[in-house]
Parts: sequence; structure tokens; C-alpha cells
Amino acid sequence: MAAVAPQHFSYDSKPPAYTPTAGPLTFNLDNPIKKIFTTSRALEISTPDTLYPPILASFHSGCGSSPNIEFSKNSRPLATVNFHSFSSTTDIVFSSGLSTPLKGSAFSRKCTMNLSGREYTWKHHSEGMFHTGGWQLIDGGGSVVAYLRKKVLEVYVPGLPEEMLDAIVVTAVTMAEKERRAQQQSATSASAAAASSASASAAASSC
Repeated sequence: MAAVAPQHFSYDSKPPAYTPTAGPLTFNLDNPIKKIFTTSRALEISTPDTLYPPILASFHSGCGSSPNIEFSKNSRPLATVNFHSFSSTTDIVFSSGLSTPLKGSAFSRKCTMNLSGREYTWKHHSEGMFHTGGWQLIDGGGSVVAYLRKKVLEVYVPGLPEEMLDAIVVTAVTMAEKERRAQQQSATSASAAAASSASASAAASSC
């Protein structure tokens, strides 16, 4: 069987020029919408740039055959995301056939991926002792491509093709969900530990 050629985004193979812009392209990741006949969460991810259509992200528990996150744009499937309980790798598959595993966890504060033959890293960026910080998307040369903070995504590179912007938005939402799940898991563990400690103290006092 002939080898399948790797899927790539359709833009020049040379690294893009990271030149300063008058202002970043901003996406709002905090616009929940209600879906009929379902209790699953959904977000509409939009930008003031009317040339870029909104992306719909639907979140599922992962039970059954449904992926953890489904993305669509212009009423067409865009990508699916699946998390794994016993692996830090997150599977991201675009409707074009491109598969982009996101390797790393929210706990490690760094996740890497490969887009069109280039490595990119979502890395946690601290903004000081009293700030939670955010996530920077950094390319292989160390340039900051995008920044995710407080459910706002800013893309600093001008002239990116739509396919690349799609990948940035999808992976940014995935990073935000990975962090939410990590915080939820941490809170659940802390609650279980507190309950266990209280139960042990009650048993000891009754002796």
C-alpha cells in the first residue's frame, strides 16, 4: 500500500514574517450559547473581523462515541478533540484530514504540537504573584504568535491564512478546556482528601 502524503496547510513553506501590527486580531472565547434538546455546553467564538466567520464549539462528556469537543464553522464540521484519562496527549483532527496531537498537560504548563511541519508550543506565561497569567503560543524560533488570557485570544501575526487561524482557535479552546479540567480534577481531589481526613478524625474521636 502506498504511503499517504502528510497533510499540510496551504501557505508558503517559508516561516511567516512576524512583524508588529497596529493591533492583534482578537477572539472572544466567552460567549456561551444555548443548544436545543441538549444540556452540553457550547460556545460561539467570534472576532470583530467580519471576514472571519464565527466558530461553534460544542463540549461533551466523552461518553459514547461523541468527541469531547466538536468544532464547526459555516454549519460544517471543522475539527474534533478527544482527551484521554491515562495520557497527556490530546487528539485533534480537522475535517481536512489533518491530525494534530497536542502533547503535554495543563499541569506541566506546556503543550507542543506540529502544524505544517513546524513545531509550536502553548506555554503558560505568569504575570506576577497576584495574576493567573495566560498561555502563549510560541513558534520554533521563539516568537509569540498568539496569547490566550481570561478567555480572550489575541493573534499577533498578520496575514495568516484561514486554515492557520482555525488551528490557533481550536487549540486555544482546547488549552482552556484542558486547564478547566485540570482545575476541576484538583478541586475534586482536594475535596476527597478533606472528606477522608474528616472521616478519620470522627472515627478517632469516637474511640
